[in-house]
Amino acid sequence: MTVYLIRAQSGAFLARDLSWMHPAPGADLFATPHRDVAVNQLVELTLADPALRAQVVSCAGDGQGKPDLSSLAA
Repeated sequence: MTVYLIRAQSGAFLARDLSWMHPAPGADLFATPHRDVAVNQLVELTLADPALRAQVVSCAGDGQGKPDLSSLAA
């Protein structure tokens, strides 16, 4: 299963509470199996902060939709 995350240029990921965090084991990151949902969220973030430099990235997810960050390209 592929999940989509939003990563800022700084390397921080978007959390479910819409804050930016560097991932840790058990982190509650914003992750969705639908790319269009992630893109829509990125557009909303960019409207609120035009200087934001972030992108949608994909990675493998477990059966529960939680991202496996070790599958991200460095």
